[in-house]
Amino acid sequence: MTSQQKASLCFKDSTIRNGFVRKVFALLTVMLLIVSVMAAVPFVFPSLKDSIQDDPIPFFISLGVFVVVSILLICIERLRRNVPYNLIAMGILAVATGYMIMMICSFLDIVAVLMAFGGTTVACLLVAGFALQTKVDLYSKFGGLFVFFSLFLLAGVLFSFTALAQVPALMCLYSWLGVVLFMLFFAIDIQLVMGGHRFAIDEEEYVFAALTLFLDIINILIRLLSLVGGSGK
Repeated sequence: MTSQQKASLCFKDSTIRNGFVRKVFALLTVMLLIVSVMAAVPFVFPSLKDSIQDDPIPFFISLGVFVVVSILLICIERLRRNVPYNLIAMGILAVATGYMIMMICSFLDIVAVLMAFGGTTVACLLVAGFALQTKVDLYSKFGGLFVFFSLFLLAGVLFSFTALAQVPALMCLYSWLGVVLFMLFFAIDIQLVMGGHRFAIDEEEYVFAALTLFLDIINILIRLLSLVGGSGK
């Protein structure tokens, strides 16, 4: 292969990757906008706040939809790659997530919600900047991070079935650990999306890439909402 052919191939790969990145962040932006608009509903329409708080059934339905659609998108490649069903599934996921966030926000004051959303935005921008600038292949650290994640889940199960959940300091620490954990996941996923390291997400998997970033961001947001909600009390 001549140097000219190599340059042409490199340019083609770069063009394909850039198109993939644009698709990922366009889809991610739309999903986050849906969540943000729905989160604002209790503050734009205060009369709806009581009805949102008093009926937990839609919240649990949304949680079920969130879990099922997430699993389907992660496990079924054909669904992820089949337009428009993949986009419809992502839209359903965004609306389900939006309702859950909306209900959480309805119990908080607007300052606390803005702090959580602002903190999430700043944290994600800083982490993304670090992930793009560092020469370290963060995916190589995934094994240790997975162990951390497993312990985090076990702690969550333990808190759910014991009185430890009633200890504010312990729950605050747990929320901060959650923020750190999902920021690390976000950094790894940013590198996988952008490419340039040993591992990268396939260019046809823009839905999967957007999904992973979306789940990272939402998990960071939920932990920060928990922190500001706890501090408000």
